[in-house]
Amino acid sequence: MFTIYRSNDLDILLNLIKYNILENPLKNPLRTEIIILSDLTLIPYLKINLSKIIGIHANINYINPERFIWDLFIKIIPKISKENIFNKKMIIWQLMSIIPKIIILPEFKNFKKYLNDIKNINYLFQISIQIANLYDEYQKYRPKWLFLWENDQKIFLFNDKDQIWQAKLWKKLIIYNKIILGKQLWYLSKLYNYIIHIQNKKTIKYSILPERIFILETQNIPLIYLQLLEKLTKYIEIHILIKNPCIHYWDNIQTNKNDNFNNSLLFSWGNYGLNNINKLINLQSRMIESFVKIKPTNLLNNIQTDILLLQDHSLLKNKKKINVSDDSIQINTFVDLKQEIEFLSINIIKLINNKNYFLHDIIVVSPNLDIYLPFIYSIFNKKKLPFNIYLDVNKNNIFNVPDTFFFC
Repeated sequence: MFTIYRSNDLDILLNLIKYNILENPLKNPLRTEIIILSDLTLIPYLKINLSKIIGIHANINYINPERFIWDLFIKIIPKISKENIFNKKMIIWQLMSIIPKIIILPEFKNFKKYLNDIKNINYLFQISIQIANLYDEYQKYRPKWLFLWENDQKIFLFNDKDQIWQAKLWKKLIIYNKIILGKQLWYLSKLYNYIIHIQNKKTIKYSILPERIFILETQNIPLIYLQLLEKLTKYIEIHILIKNPCIHYWDNIQTNKNDNFNNSLLFSWGNYGLNNINKLINLQSRMIESFVKIKPTNLLNNIQTDILLLQDHSLLKNKKKINVSDDSIQINTFVDLKQEIEFLSINIIKLINNKNYFLHDIIVVSPNLDIYLPFIYSIFNKKKLPFNIYLDVNKNNIFNVPDTFFFC
C-alpha cells in the first residue's frame, strides 16, 4: 500500500523525505533514490532545499511519472520495448498513413466533407496531431475506453456518432501496428490488465524494481498511473507527499452562511487540491498527517488559519481588527508596467534588508510574465538584483508557478 503524508508546510514534507533517506537507507547503497514529479522545473528548488536539510545532495534521480511508468514496465514485461509503447509523436505519422485509406469507409461519413482537404499534407498532419492528442488524453484519463474499443466493445453514455469513427480508427491503429509494423501497441489500460494477469500467475522479479520512490505533486498525475503503481506496492516502497492547506476534508463544504464550518475561499479556490485528494481516496494507503498551527499575527496568517481549520471569520459579527501597518497582503495599482516592476524591485530590496529574507525565498508570480521581461532585465540588472526566470520547456512558456510549485 501507499504511504501518504499530508501537511500544510512544504518544509515538513521535505524533512519526511530526509527522514526516510537517512533513517531507512536503501539496502543497496549504490542504488538511486527516485523522486517523481510532473514538472521538472522544480528540480533546482528541490535540490537546494534537500541539500540544506540532508546536508548533501547526491544520487537522487528526478523523473516525470510518464517516463518512470514506461521505463518500469519495459523492465517488467519481456514483450515490450521502447518502440512498442504508445508514443504520441509516433502515432501522428501512423495516423497520416491510415486516415487517407479509411476515410471512405461508412464509419467516417462525417469526414467526407474533408476528403479534398486531407489530400493536402499539411492539413493531414494537423488533423493527425489533433487525433493523436485525443487518444493520448483517453489513455491517461479514459483508459478503459481504448481497451474496450480494441476488443470491439462499445461505451455507453458516449456520443455514438463520435464513438463510431474513434473506435474504428483506434482498431485500425492497433491492426496497423500488428500487421504492418509487426508489433503490439501497448497503452496504459493494457498495461494495467497485464499486471493484474501476471500477479495472479507469477511473481515479478524484485531485483529489477526500485526499492523506494517518493511522489510529489500528484495533481497532474493521471489516476491510471497511480493505479498501476498501486499494483506494485507489494514490491516497491511508495511514499506520496501532498501539500494540503486544510486539516479537514472540504468536499462537503456547505454554502450556508450560518454554518461556521465553512470557508468561502477554500470553496471557490480549492477544487484543484480537492481533485488531488479525491484521486487518492480509493487507493490502498496509510495516512500520516503533520499539520502546523499558524500563529495569526497578520492578515495573511489569519486567512491561512481559517483555511487550515475550515473556518470563516468573515461571517462573524465581531470582526478581527487588522493593524494599519500590516502589509502581509497588498493590492497596488500602477500606470504602466515599468512602474510596476520598479515597485516590485523596491519591495524585494526591503524584504532582503529588513526581514531577513534571501533572494531564493522570493517568488514572483504572473499569468503573463512575457510582457514584463524587458523591464525586469532593465531594472533588476540596473539595481544588481539577481533573478531567475523559469520556463516551461514543454510549452515554451513561462513556468506556471501557482499550479505546480505549491502542490495544492
